[in-house]
Amino acid sequence: MIETKYDKIGDVAVVTMANPPANTFTMELSAGLEGAVRRAVSEGARALVLQADGPLFCGGADVHIFAGTTAR
Repeated sequence: MIETKYDKIGDVAVVTMANPPANTFTMELSAGLEGAVRRAVSEGARALVLQADGPLFCGGADVHIFAGTTAR
């Protein structure tokens, strides 16, 4: 299950990618990160920390999100 966790400590927004096992970048994770950044801005955060659950920060993009696209 892909999850983006959000917490705010003082003026700092803390966003955690939680897409085990490798925190693979997917469209769902992208949408979660965008939502977290928008929330941080709307709450007046002065800084944002992006972290990940588990031993890997991000294992890269899920290449299946590019299915059906063509190179430009």
